[in-house]
Amino acid sequence: MHFTGASAAQILPGYLFSRLEGDKHIEPLAIGSIPAEVRRQDQGLADQPTLRMLWDRYILIFGDSIFGVACRLPYPGWQAFRSNIMSLAAHVIESGVVTQVSRFNLRYLDLIDGEQPAELNENLDMELALGGTSLKDNPFQFQSIIELGGFVHRVALTSPAEMIVGEARAHRRGLLISVDTPIEQPCEAVAFVGMLDSQLDQVHTANKKTFFACLTEAAVQAMGPKYDQQ
Repeated sequence: MHFTGASAAQILPGYLFSRLEGDKHIEPLAIGSIPAEVRRQDQGLADQPTLRMLWDRYILIFGDSIFGVACRLPYPGWQAFRSNIMSLAAHVIESGVVTQVSRFNLRYLDLIDGEQPAELNENLDMELALGGTSLKDNPFQFQSIIELGGFVHRVALTSPAEMIVGEARAHRRGLLISVDTPIEQPCEAVAFVGMLDSQLDQVHTANKKTFFACLTEAAVQAMGPKYDQQ
């Protein structure tokens, strides 16, 4: 979520640390070493997290005007993730840090393992050529905006991509697919939790459909998806 108010990175970590049960660990991030005055003058820096908290199966991120939550692997399923999103959003509003929320985003990111671009790109349900040359046999990065399910989604594809995953710092290489669904409906802090609760399932469904729309049916089945009952 993006908001106006006091710096989340200064107040929220301690506030949530005292309210969340289970093991927790706070880590500074590189952006935090840049003076706050400098970050505020550059929107690209202002939107970056300066701290993160490892909590249970989740990663919480804090910035000057942002707060977010991401799942650690293995993914616990949508219902468990949704419950924690709503609980954390309520805590953030109760902290008094936020005066107005400008937008929230739901982002899904996954990596399909593989080595060679031609092999990886066979997973994509797309036709893309440049100068008569198909990109399906070549490394590429692709970004687009897609309207689906009543929402606008920012889709980014990278083939191949490399990632370091999990506490074991495992190295993975493959096709990286990112679907980011921003909801820009500014509202006062007191109204945010209710608005989020009313829209979150719809946004999740549209985001998930957009992700799977990027893939061939064979690729979807190979992933062995399990669907929550909503």
